[in-house]
Amino acid sequence: MQTPLLFESDGFIYWKNRFENYVKSKDLDLWHVSYHDDFPPIENNPLTKKDEIVPFKKQSDDLKRMLAKNNEAKMEQFTILEEESIDNVFVGFNTIITSLKALDEGYSSKNYVRKFLRALHLKWRAKVTAIKESKDLT
Repeated sequence: MQTPLLFESDGFIYWKNRFENYVKSKDLDLWHVSYHDDFPPIENNPLTKKDEIVPFKKQSDDLKRMLAKNNEAKMEQFTILEEESIDNVFVGFNTIITSLKALDEGYSSKNYVRKFLRALHLKWRAKVTAIKESKDLT
């Protein structure tokens, strides 16, 4: 498989399995970071007994590699093409959200709305700005 399978809302489970296999075949570390969520460079300070952000200069090579994978995983984001209708895309997006809720992922509705708005094509930018400025993303 050279490229990931294009998402079609009526075949989500099939697409999800194929996409998972695609990412795992390309980079198992990337899959691990994608599946286990975002993480900041934090370590427990033995002196203060508190978790603290590790300065860049003190980060180990392994931690830097994992942070790079974390950022790479963030780049695989939901996007909407210019020719796609909002209705069809929203149906597909809701399918993804429903599956995430079934996995007990703890995202708020505001996060889902932000992700959807961020994915919209530039032709929708004025409406996206108006929605964001209304400050009611629920």
